[in-house]
Amino acid sequence: MLVSRVAKAIGQLTLIEQHLDQIPLTQAYLNSVTESIEAYQIRRVQWAAEWLDLRGEEVLRWKVVRMAGLTPGYSEKVECAIASFGGAAAR
Repeated sequence: MLVSRVAKAIGQLTLIEQHLDQIPLTQAYLNSVTESIEAYQIRRVQWAAEWLDLRGEEVLRWKVVRMAGLTPGYSEKVECAIASFGGAAAR
């Protein structure tokens, strides 16, 4: 979850966005409990591959990408996760 989503959920989006550098303990806590977009995408790739395997389906790259809801432009780390979980077939 992104810091901005947390801030919006507690009704303090403007305060957090404009003054996060002035509240270092809050910043440190938020950084410890939130994940990056890249980490979230990798987690979804892993979930999709495990779900396909659990259902007895062939774990193919395109199925993993589709189930994970990825759009083109993901990072090299996400690409590596797809290759490791969903095979190395071409995009």
